[in-house]
Amino acid sequence: MVASSFPSVSTQPPLVSVCIADSSTTTWPRLRTANRIGISVLATEHRVIVRQLSAEDTDRSAGQ
Repeated sequence: MVASSFPSVSTQPPLVSVCIADSSTTTWPRLRTANRIGISVLATEHRVIVRQLSAEDTDRSAGQ
């Protein structure tokens, strides 16, 4: 899943809000049952990777 932005909720402690549509057919079912998730914050120079991860009809993890 790729988010183009996420809002800051608090700086102490550092918290952000992430909202996932429950109509998602691939991401939400996996996250709903996960014990934990990891979040990576990528910068502008990671543009190529971000576009690959956000593609719908390709192997998102190919070459990683």
